[in-house]
Amino acid sequence: MKNNLALIIFLLLTHLLTGCSSIHAHRTDVTPRVYPGVKEDMRAMKGYSCDADEWGGLGRSLAIWGTCDILFSFVLDTLLLPYDIYKVNKEKDEKKNASCEFRPA
Repeated sequence: MKNNLALIIFLLLTHLLTGCSSIHAHRTDVTPRVYPGVKEDMRAMKGYSCDADEWGGLGRSLAIWGTCDILFSFVLDTLLLPYDIYKVNKEKDEKKNASCEFRPA
């Protein structure tokens, strides 16, 4: 029993030290989103492979990590919510302004 608990703690710490889904999503997302880490965890828990090459081809085995990580992702995504809203609005404004530019023929 003690060995199993030590293994579980080791795996959780290893997972947290490698970065949660929020950190991963904020680093790699091209399009800004709100709560990107929680959305990635939900995809992992549903069994979708986010990106087979990016995650090492783990696919459905990510469900357990998504379950462990969702609380941490929720907290970090909530802390980063003002920044995410700013980025989403900035991108919308840039798209709107780009479509209104005068382009001579």
